[in-house]
Amino acid sequence: MILDEKIKCRKVKDVNILLNLEKSIFNDLAWSCELLEKELQNNYSITYLLFIDNEPIGYSIVRKIIDEAEILRFGIKREWQGRGLGQYLLNYVINEMLINNVDKIFLELRRDNIKALNLYKKLGFELLYIRKAYYTDGSDALLMCKKLNLLGG
Repeated sequence: MILDEKIKCRKVKDVNILLNLEKSIFNDLAWSCELLEKELQNNYSITYLLFIDNEPIGYSIVRKIIDEAEILRFGIKREWQGRGLGQYLLNYVINEMLINNVDKIFLELRRDNIKALNLYKKLGFELLYIRKAYYTDGSDALLMCKKLNLLGG
């Protein structure tokens, strides 16, 4: 594991950094520059960037509306995977949502994305339902949820 003092997370609005990460993480499934710009301009969306020694290596786009949030994008560069950095970033996002009084966090992933599925389960996300043949290639999508602020409700 990398030393914690080298790891930093922060909010960003830089489309160029995101576009480079998006292409390196998602290849053919990457969002376009226009789509990323639109999300950065959305008042309900927050983008968190994960850095190691000032090098951007991962990010998450979260849309928060009132007391619910949805993780729209989440990824770590392939060469940095398997070192606990996805868990670090996801824990950071979860803590940020707790601070901002979010009760539930939703996300969706491809059924065959076993690494991501294991991470989400490990951090308390539960399967809500399966969207059969949701993606253009016929793959199923899994919709998951993590409940946070259970006090008082």
